[in-house]
Amino acid sequence: MATLKNYLLSVTLCALFISSFSIGECKSLNKGDEYFEQSNFVSAIDYYKKEMKKSPKNAYLYSQYCGAESYLYESDKSINLNETIELCNKALNLNPKNADTYFYRGRINQFLNNDDLAIDDYSNAIKLNFSI
Repeated sequence: MATLKNYLLSVTLCALFISSFSIGECKSLNKGDEYFEQSNFVSAIDYYKKEMKKSPKNAYLYSQYCGAESYLYESDKSINLNETIELCNKALNLNPKNADTYFYRGRINQFLNNDDLAIDDYSNAIKLNFSI
């Protein structure tokens, strides 16, 4: 069963990777996005956190914050991923059609060994990417 789960995770990640090159939202970069693109996740998190206080209904900021934390977690295991999941859920409550948020939540669920939830999130991200 573990092998099947790993296979499904690999397939969904490959599909997401391929779709990210062919389909994407048009977004102008803010300073947080610039930090994110440079893999400066600590600065990106600081920026998004500050902006989330100013714009508490902005799903994009929550999503990007979660993405930055999911990538930073690879080198900093002190991040509380359960809190990050809650912020992903908040972003999805504000905008349930954001494929990136499902992808980030899938990464976090994968780190938490919630493979079934990760597969569901990755599947949702793929469905949303291909329905744009």
